[in-house]
Amino acid sequence: MNLLSQSFLIPMNYTAAYYNELIPLTESLSRLYNPNLENAGKKCSLAMIRSVFQTGNSDKIKACLDLRLPKHVIHFVQDSMSEIRRECLLIFLEISKGLQDEDFSVSTKHAVNIPQEYSKYGYNKTASEQHKAISMAS
Repeated sequence: MNLLSQSFLIPMNYTAAYYNELIPLTESLSRLYNPNLENAGKKCSLAMIRSVFQTGNSDKIKACLDLRLPKHVIHFVQDSMSEIRRECLLIFLEISKGLQDEDFSVSTKHAVNIPQEYSKYGYNKTASEQHKAISMAS
């Protein structure tokens, strides 16, 4: 059975935006792994990936996550050029912005004090659902 159709977090009805984003993303990923690519090319490819997360379009973000782009991008955090490292960190900043919940608050550092209601919709996330959300983002 296809693993992509088994998501519990995101409804898997693919749209044209999803499929339209696959080719530019794979081209950017291909350029990143090209050993002859100079730093400016790496920076442009990473900036293109970041722009997809900045759009906030869930179909385009699904394409990024289905291609496991964060897994590929994390390697460039150790690049010798500071501009490349900066682009990588900005990508992860954009990803983390998408995981923020406006109503989530922690009054202390202890897990027992975390509020039971995680969102304004009254939906309580189980530990398993939280783990799946973090796994999808990474």
